[in-house]
Parts: sequence; C-alpha cells; structure tokens
Amino acid sequence: MTCKRFDEEGLLLLERGAALGEHYDECPECLAQRRLHERMLATMAAPSADDDHVPPAWEQRLRAALAREMEAMTPAPAPPPVAPQTMRPPRPWAPWRWASLGALATAATTTAWMLVSPLLRAPLPPSLAWTVAAASPLRRSAEVQRGSTLRFEATTGGHAVSEIRVYRDDDKQPVLACSAEAPCRRDGERLVAEWRVDGYGLYRVRLLVSRRPIPPPGQGYDRDTAAALDAGAEIIKAAAPADREAGAEIEAGQATFEVR
Repeated sequence: MTCKRFDEEGLLLLERGAALGEHYDECPECLAQRRLHERMLATMAAPSADDDHVPPAWEQRLRAALAREMEAMTPAPAPPPVAPQTMRPPRPWAPWRWASLGALATAATTTAWMLVSPLLRAPLPPSLAWTVAAASPLRRSAEVQRGSTLRFEATTGGHAVSEIRVYRDDDKQPVLACSAEAPCRRDGERLVAEWRVDGYGLYRVRLLVSRRPIPPPGQGYDRDTAAALDAGAEIIKAAAPADREAGAEIEAGQATFEVR
C-alpha cells in the first residue's frame, strides 16, 4: 500500500514552516515524495524569468527520473505465503488385503508341497541285502555254514512283482523262491525272508522285480534269468558285505557264497 501522508499533511507543514516528524524520514514513500518536492522547487528556481530558457518537457522528465528513484527505493513485496503441505496418513490395510495375502501364502505352500511331495513319496531303488547268524551259539562267526539261518531284506523300488531267489550249483529248481508267500513277507515296499541252509554247494542270491508277472523258475539259473529278462524283469544282486565288527554274529552277505 502507497503512503500518501506527505501529499496530504507534509506539504502543509512545509508551507507553514513547521518541522516534519520522524515518519517522513523513515517512510520510503514519504521520503521519495519529499525529495521530489525539493528537486522540483530547485529546478523551478534555477531557470531565468525568460520561459525560452526552460528545457521542454523538463517537468515530465524530472518526474520520470524521480519515479524510477522511488521505485528503486521501494522494497519488493514479500512473496505470498506457501500453504504447508500436509502428509497423507497411511491407509490402513483392509481385511480383504490380509485375506488375499493369506490366500497367496496358502497357494504358494500348496504348490511347493505338490512339487516336493512326489520326491518324498518316491520309492527307494530296488536293493537286496542278507545277513547270517552263526550255526552254533558257541561259535561266534558270520561264515555261512550248513544249518545257518539267513535273513534277506529287499526293497522293491515300487514294482508290483518282486521275488527273492537262491540257486545252488546247477540245480534246476532254486532252493528258495518266494514273493509274498512263506517264507517271504512283504510290507509295502519292503520284502523280507528267513531261510535255513540245508546243504553244501555254491549259492547265488538274486532279487527279481518287475511290473508284469515273472515266468516261474525250473530251468536252472541261466535259463530262468534269461526268461525273466525277456519278460521285462530286472535282476538285482545282493549288496557287497559291510565291515563286520569284532565278535559280531551277523554281517551283510554277497551275491554269491559257498558252503563247504
């Protein structure tokens, strides 16, 4: 807002010869108007009485110069205040969002279980192992003898048909051939049997597994094995023996053993 106090009050005080107050020394608008008034008086008194010596449009130029001087002395207006920015409070999670997260977590868990569970349920590969107890309690030995009891343990590898066979020398019939009947016993993927050695000779232990029926034995080891392979069976030999601790009565057996 422009102060008009000099024009309305200051000029009257100057004409009366009265002193101006502190306002006219501190107010930029009144101070500029006072200087303009003083310069106008000085300029008007400077020329001679002859009007031809007065510069043309001297009053307009004087007022323009004084106006520029006054504009330079006037402080620039303060910028308008900036409204403070208010931060928007975080939106609370709606119940349906929590439900969506729970559904996603359940779906992820289900998918992971579907991928992993087949691996956990996958059957072990087919295998065969057997152990032997000493023929006499007084003789602490794992060597197979006449009268020893052998214990066979096999895993079927998920095959529907499995059979443990023990052949002796060149006999046509195996001395042991069983699947789920005695002396064999099947429990899921596990097949176990116990059999007593009743003669001398060279014995061969085999596990036959297949998804189809296996031809019955009766032609000897070589021909029976060939017939089983032609029918799609897989022949598994017994695992290598494990190291036996001193004094132990049982150890793992090999695919072939001899009783003398």
